[in-house]
Order: sequence, then C-alpha cells, then structure tokens
Amino acid sequence: AVLARYPDCLLQRDDIKGQIPLHVACVENNDGTEMIQLLLLEGVKKNVGGLFGAGGLYVKDNKGNTPLSQLIQCMNNPFAWDSELVTLCVRVAFEASQSQMMDGLQEMDQSMHDQQPEVSIHFPILHEAMKIASPDSFYRIIEIVKDYDVELSGTDRRGRTALIQAIYLNDEERVQQNVGGFGSKLQYTRKISTKEIISMIVSTVQSNCGKNRDGAGRLPLHIATELGLRWDEGICDIVYANRHGLKERHCVTGLYSFMTAAAVSDADLGTIYKLLRAKPMFAKKRTNVVRIIAAGGGDESSDNEESIIGSTLSFRKPVHGPIIPNSTWDTEDSESSENTKATLKSTESISIIGIDK
Repeated sequence: AVLARYPDCLLQRDDIKGQIPLHVACVENNDGTEMIQLLLLEGVKKNVGGLFGAGGLYVKDNKGNTPLSQLIQCMNNPFAWDSELVTLCVRVAFEASQSQMMDGLQEMDQSMHDQQPEVSIHFPILHEAMKIASPDSFYRIIEIVKDYDVELSGTDRRGRTALIQAIYLNDEERVQQNVGGFGSKLQYTRKISTKEIISMIVSTVQSNCGKNRDGAGRLPLHIATELGLRWDEGICDIVYANRHGLKERHCVTGLYSFMTAAAVSDADLGTIYKLLRAKPMFAKKRTNVVRIIAAGGGDESSDNEESIIGSTLSFRKPVHGPIIPNSTWDTEDSESSENTKATLKSTESISIIGIDK
C-alpha cells in the first residue's frame, strides 16, 4: 500500500548515509526475505539504479556500500547464512540483466546484430563477493551463481569477467592504497587470497572461463602475466583451465605468456620456468640442431637437418651466436648452411652437451 501511494520512495536516500530502503532491508534482514523480494521486484519496475541496476542491488551509498555487499557481509556469519535470500538476489539480478540485454538487442539494427558473435551480460555478483566474502561464503555464492551463469561469463561495467577481475584485485588494492597515502585502509579487508579466488572460480565449474577474453581481446593468462602475477598466486590454475592459451600471442604486444612474464619489472624466474615447462616446445631453440648433430644423435644429411629445424620454434636470430670458427647461425641462407655443416663436421669433438671426444 505504501509503495502504491508513494512509488518514488524506492529512490529516496537518507540524509546521513545516503542509503535507499533496500540498503536498510538487506542489513536488517531478520526474516525479511519477503520484504527484500518486494523491494527488488518493484525496484526493477521503477528502474532503480538505472541500466543494469538490478532493482537497486548495485546502488552505492555515501561510503560506497551496496545492498548486495551489505547482504554478503551478513552472510559471512555461517549461522546467518540464508541460501533462499542469496538465491533470490542472484535470480533477480540475472533476470534483470537478461531483460535489459534483450531490450538492447531488439533496438539494434538486425544487420549489426548479425555481426556481433557474442554479447556479454552485466552480472557482477561474484565481482562484488570476492572482495568481502569469506572462503566458505564465496564458495556457496559461486554454487548459486553457476545455476544461472554456467560459464561464469558475466561481466562488470568494465567488461571484466569474474576470473579477470580476480586477477586485477592485487593491483587495484595497491593503487587504492597509493592514492589514499601511506597507512590508508581499504574499505574492506579481503578474506580470501587471489590464489584461492582464482582456484575456486576455475575448479568449481566445468566451463571455458579461462578462454573468456576481456574487451581488448586478452586472455586471462595474458592479463595475469602482464600484471606480474606469479605461478603460485593463480597462474597455475589459469594455465590448467586453458593450456592452449600458452600458444596464443598477446593481442597487443605479440608476446607469448612466458615472454610477457619475463618483461615485467619484478619478473619471477620460477614463474617463467614453469610457464615454459608447461609447454616445453617453447624452450627449443635453433641451437638444438648443433647439439643433436654434434652428439651424433641423427643423420647429418640436409634433409634431416631441415626437419630438425622445422620442428623447432622460430625465434628471432641472436645478435651474437656461439663462437665457432668459420660458422654462421643463419640457417635460411644456403651458403651459410654449407659453412655450418662443414664446421659441425670439423668440431664434433667439441663438448657441446657434455660429451667429450
């Protein structure tokens, strides 16, 4: 009756905290599932929170708290966990996002629609939960979310999936602390490590979340190595979720993931080594030809040499090669190839791989 008489009350904020009624309902949720459901459904009709606002679920107060974040804070208490209430919020948020997405598609020209292979859905439930939820609460929320978003491909306003947002967490927290000055505190103290978040996202669902790219076309593995994430901080789980990503180049730099990991300012040798070990073919260089032939491991005919060279990964030629008299490392030049073969025959006694004459 109150909502029917005062429909704008859903948008009214208090003067102290800047909260809407849904904020209060999510904090004072003593058997208030029906009240929250009423506010959410009416909020969707009144477009509370604007586009993809989910009926006010993502509206921030003066401190940046949303009704969703307040609800998750309450759910961190295992004795206060309410699966029905969390499922209600997830369902309403998903249905609201689906409805907005379908409305947007209908407004698009059909020809433009055919050119777009995929449209992401604004569904940042996990993005919010990973910052404040306890490990147990976060795992339960994932179990509920995956019933609606199987691939966990829902994005936030920046087009990041939950996995990509987890990769950014450490970097974003460092930036917030630097902006706030020395000794400044974050709004929430995260209760789950980046490694745990990534591991739960990747292992909880059998999906292609490791293959979902960001708006720039980067894979999660590319972003993780670019931000300096280490093997034990979650890269290992990302690699196992999409091992084929090791063979793909960065869409901007053209580097493989192990190269990107080596290019960051605080590069970790262990991470580089394990990325190479996960795909050993990257560790092969053209110098393997010298080692194989000098060790007598194969026929020295030109056909065999070409097959060995063809099976190795093509790297940029080094500026300075090993010092071998009258030799060259340009295997693509016919004249230099003859010089290399002649040199190899005259230097078989050289202990290149630990084999003496």
